Amino acid sequence: MIKIILAHNYFDPKGLIDVISDMQKMGAPKIRIVHFENNVYQAIEGCHRLRAAAALGVTPDFEELDGGTLRSEVDGLDYDDGNDPSTTTVNSIGDWENTTLTFED
Repeated sequence: MIKIILAHNYFDPKGLIDVISDMQKMGAPKIRIVHFENNVYQAIEGCHRLRAAAALGVTPDFEELDGGTLRSEVDGLDYDDGNDPSTTTVNSIGDWENTTLTFED
């Protein structure tokens, strides 16, 4: 089992229904993650896709990034928490208090 902490807790219920529908057609998503400890990882993207995968019982294709990678070095990463992406690493995204989902590994 692999535990994934979401980058944020917000989700749009209608948007989630749309993502579930898309995922039923396209299959498992690819999600970038950072290792924290044991089998606990932090997602740096894809909160709706992770919720959809969990609802469908699908395990995403996880791509593990080095926690020291700068946010500015990650294509398509637009998570804005007010920190400068050119000096902030990906392991600073999210919070241990956020929703955690469990997937088969």
